[in-house]
Amino acid sequence: MSSDGLYRHSPRTKRILWVLAPIVCPPEIIERDQLEPTINKMESFMQGLPSEIQWATVLGVTAFDMSAALYPQNMGKAFSELDGDKALKWFELWWHSPVALMREFAKKTKGLLVFAYYEQPEVSRELAYHPDRWIKTVAQRRIKKYEEEIRRKDEEVCQSDPLTAKMINETQTHV
Repeated sequence: MSSDGLYRHSPRTKRILWVLAPIVCPPEIIERDQLEPTINKMESFMQGLPSEIQWATVLGVTAFDMSAALYPQNMGKAFSELDGDKALKWFELWWHSPVALMREFAKKTKGLLVFAYYEQPEVSRELAYHPDRWIKTVAQRRIKKYEEEIRRKDEEVCQSDPLTAKMINETQTHV
C-alpha cells in the first residue's frame, strides 16, 4: 500500500512477477518489450480489488517465491532467483499441485498476468480486440430484439403503483 492508499507492487513482488510473467504469458511478451507494462497493468488491476484480496495475493506471491528455496533442486534459491527452466518447473509444480490453495494461486496469478498482457494496446490492436465496438453492436441487437418487452416493462415501472398494476394484469390474464 502506498501513501496515497493505492496498492503498489513492492520491489520484491515486481522481481517475482518479472520472472513469472514470461512463464505464463505468450513468449511475445519479451519480444514486444511488454514485460514491465504488463506488470504495471496487473498493479492497476490489483488496485481495483478489495484490500483482503490484495493482501492474500501478495502473501501468495511471497510464499510462492520463498518456498522455492525449500525445494532441494533449487539449492536454497527463491523463485525470483531461479533460471528459466527451474522457474518453469517450480511454477508447474504449483500449477499441478495436489494442494488446492497452491493450484488456485497459480491459476489466479496466471490469469491476472495474462489478462494484463492482453490489455496492452499493441497486443489488443494486433488481435483486433475492440470490446467497446462489440458491446455497442450487441447492445443494439438486444435492444432491437427485446424492444417490445422493454417498452412494456418501462410502462409497467412508470405507472403510479407498478406492483398493483402488475397484480391486476396477472389477475385479468388468469381469469
